[in-house]
Amino acid sequence: MNFIEALTSLSSGNRLSRFGAEIPPERKMIENPAGLHHGGISRRRIKKTVFKKKHVLVFLLLCWLLTTFHYMIKSDIAPSVVSQNLDKNIFSVGKNKAIAVGEFKASSDYLGIVMVRFDLSKANESSLIFRIKEQGNNRWDYESEHKSALYYNSQPYPFGFPVINNSQGKLYLFELELLQNNVNVLDLLNPQKPVVVIKYDFPKSALLGDKKAFLNFALSKLKNNIGTLKFWRFSMLYLSPLLFYLLWQYSFFAETKAAVKKMVAEQIKLFNKPLLKMLILLIIIDAFLIKDRSDILLLIGILLWTISSLKYKMKGEHLFTLSGLLVLLCLIFIALQVEQPAEKAAVWCYVFLVVAVFQSFVKFQNLRLKNHIKL
Repeated sequence: MNFIEALTSLSSGNRLSRFGAEIPPERKMIENPAGLHHGGISRRRIKKTVFKKKHVLVFLLLCWLLTTFHYMIKSDIAPSVVSQNLDKNIFSVGKNKAIAVGEFKASSDYLGIVMVRFDLSKANESSLIFRIKEQGNNRWDYESEHKSALYYNSQPYPFGFPVINNSQGKLYLFELELLQNNVNVLDLLNPQKPVVVIKYDFPKSALLGDKKAFLNFALSKLKNNIGTLKFWRFSMLYLSPLLFYLLWQYSFFAETKAAVKKMVAEQIKLFNKPLLKMLILLIIIDAFLIKDRSDILLLIGILLWTISSLKYKMKGEHLFTLSGLLVLLCLIFIALQVEQPAEKAAVWCYVFLVVAVFQSFVKFQNLRLKNHIKL
């Protein structure tokens, strides 16, 4: 059989032996009894392998849903607050240029705050009057005066007023009036989106006692977050353990899985030493119990590592592993918006990386000196 015939036979689905002869069907069945597709894995085997531990899948799925919901709850100024983002086009000029009139339709009940973003480069010393009412009413529901030092120091600036319980679906008008009539108030607004943020503050009694209010609250939270890139970034981070688990269970990762398991077992065995346990405990105490940064604890940590490296013959590569774990913990704490442990993990990671680089440099110099002596 020549080369062209061999290619033709392969393209038609026939398998050839080493000598060019076609393999009999009986031998094919012996070699591939399960009907495996490319890569040597059957779909039945993949499904059985991936879903053999359903409780792990359910646990990781619940973790993703709960952490994503936790992020949505914490994404606003308060857990019970829902936001509605609006652009500058809701404004129009009022009786004169010093008055800007905003109009919006409330997306939820419990309307309580209107936040407006001002341009800091166009700071004005004039005081500003904020007033709001439901469209069609003759009288304003609320009116307040604000000094420029206030509404320029907080961006966006919150104009608060008594919470309006039954606000969903209603049209509201609010005015921003500068006491200096020669200034156009629309020119003072920052074009950065969102220019206006409407806040709805749901009381705990309504969330716990009214199913309709809780459903409205949850849907509003989801709607406000699902359109932001930040939400998807954190959601994918929370989903990564489930994705890694699914990839881990595929049988064509068997060799990689065995190698990783071996490496993890070696690292656990390596760090299962009294001095290293003390070092890890010290990092945990510093991250969660001590608020201020302590140079003494950092020096104690470096000392514990130095003694451990001399006693247990630890290498710089092992410290790089510990630094990698600290980086992972730092990312998790940042995603959960827990600032103190994230900052402490970053500090310890930096210290260990410096020590690891120094230790690796000393090792390199010693090897270089030995080779020079041999030559």
